[in-house]
Parts: sequence; structure tokens; C-alpha cells
Amino acid sequence: MWPGSGFKYQQKLPTFVQAFDLSMNWTQRVDIAVSWLVHETKPANLVLMYFEQPDEDGHQYGPNSKQVDQQLQRINAITSYYLEQLIIHGLGDTVNSIVLSDHGMETINHKTILNLNDYLDPEAYSLCGISPGLNVQPKKGKNELPGYLLDQKY
Repeated sequence: MWPGSGFKYQQKLPTFVQAFDLSMNWTQRVDIAVSWLVHETKPANLVLMYFEQPDEDGHQYGPNSKQVDQQLQRINAITSYYLEQLIIHGLGDTVNSIVLSDHGMETINHKTILNLNDYLDPEAYSLCGISPGLNVQPKKGKNELPGYLLDQKY
């Protein structure tokens, strides 16, 4: 259950798919995933689970916030529950589990933030996307960045 999990890859869909639904609680997600692993006729050989935390709270409150600490406790609890379910279903020694994060986080120091408008005319560019990596698109007729920007060491 993650955004995009129900799309075809090489004209095939996964055998089991749970639609992306943030209202589904984490225990239900684990129970569904484990049910795929113990399926009577076609047990899954690869299962991916998605948990939106602590990413959401990390972006909203910062990586060192009490909210993120609380979400880390929730992640620890659901991971323990998942491992317990593997043992209960006789899979504790046969399933390999890998826990991943989509990225790390760093607290922002507002003293080191650069204001792009101090370097470029705001009428010369548009910002594209919401990625932490800055994506700048020159506006029509404004195709070049000033040469001095290319030599800057930040």
C-alpha cells in the first residue's frame, strides 16, 4: 500500500494490491501483508508496506520534534507487531525483512538559507515542484543565468 502500487509494470499487476488509503490503520496494513505471505494457494514472495510517518511529521514539525519522537515510537511498535505476526504464523525464520526510509532529515538553520531573489530577478524565473532540491525554470525570453551564479561557492 503506497502511492502508485496499483500500476502495471511490464504489462503486469502485482498479485496482491491494497489501494493507497491513509485512513487504514497500521495494524490492518500489517495483517493484510501477513495474510498475503500465508495465502493458502499463492503465497506472496515479495511484500512491500508503506507507513507515512515519521515523514509527514518530520516535514511539518522538524526532525527533532516531539511529534517525530512520538511517530518513531509508533513505528517501533508496529515493527514489533509485524515481527510478532511473522513468528505467530511460523514465518519468523523464513521471511527476510528490510526496513527502509525514503530520505533523512536535517533541521533547517535559517541563518544559512539563501534567498534566490538576492541573486536573480524574480521576474526572470519560476520555481517548479516542491522538492528540497531547488528547481528553477527560466521564463520565456530569460534563457540564461548570470555567469557569476555559476561560479558561486555556497
